[in-house]
Amino acid sequence: MSSKEKKFELIERGSTRMSTPEKLFQIKLNQVSLALERLHRPSSKRIEKMEKSLKSQGQISPVTVHQRTNEYMLIDGFKRYRAAKNLGWKSLNAVDIETNEYQAKALVYLINQSSNFSMIQEAVLIKELVDQDGLTQKEAGILFGRHKSWISRRLDMIRHLQSEVVESLLMELIPPGVGPTLARIAPCNQGDIVAAIQKAQLTAGEINLLVDLYCKTSDPGMKKSIIQKPKESISILKQASKKFSWFKKIQIMRSNMEKFEQQMFNKRQLISEKGFEMISLRVSEIKSKLIEILPIMQKEGIWED
Repeated sequence: MSSKEKKFELIERGSTRMSTPEKLFQIKLNQVSLALERLHRPSSKRIEKMEKSLKSQGQISPVTVHQRTNEYMLIDGFKRYRAAKNLGWKSLNAVDIETNEYQAKALVYLINQSSNFSMIQEAVLIKELVDQDGLTQKEAGILFGRHKSWISRRLDMIRHLQSEVVESLLMELIPPGVGPTLARIAPCNQGDIVAAIQKAQLTAGEINLLVDLYCKTSDPGMKKSIIQKPKESISILKQASKKFSWFKKIQIMRSNMEKFEQQMFNKRQLISEKGFEMISLRVSEIKSKLIEILPIMQKEGIWED
């Protein structure tokens, strides 16, 4: 069997089920390997929260490890490990599972996918399996139980992000879900945008607006202004959108009235002379009122021509 065939056999076998864990046992913290922590690194806030939980309730669930020659590789429980170490604990309850090199990495995701595994963490893991371990996108999809397109989207995102930006997303210095948005920006400009985002403490929604505005602006001076004053730029964009929205609504109402007027004219034979004149008068009044609204909107700053 070739090395490629053997690798694919490991992937298929690993993707079908997780081996039954061994009995609960006590593991010393100095026996634990954190080789996989880079794939699901907990933030300082999450570690602090776990410390409080361990203090008040103790360890509720065991960590998951895989025994190797001289150590236990931690697969799940990085927050518990860091919190326990900060509290001065010497050991934790653990379960040992039998796995392989590819499945061990995938399990870091599979065990946590329903709770707190972000898209950027998924992308980091997939990139390592594809770029370093040599898996194809199809093989990675089998391992994760996902379609190839799901794998492809995450690879495309992370390959368009600067390493410093990836680190900021992983550390949650900026909202971890905005990776695809930041990937729209040329890598050489991402650092300036991220610095502006952090300084202004923008939310995910505000970041989406800011990047959309930045990408649609062609003038270099305007781009620089957007980075220097992100909050102000977003505020102007929102006001402009609101003004356009009101103007659009009035335009639609006027258009609808004209369509109604045309339909009424086409069916004039079905309407009495008096009824036709009355309806025509009302329609004309409504259209006139809609036209009169525009100068008022201009005066109030709701719409500008």
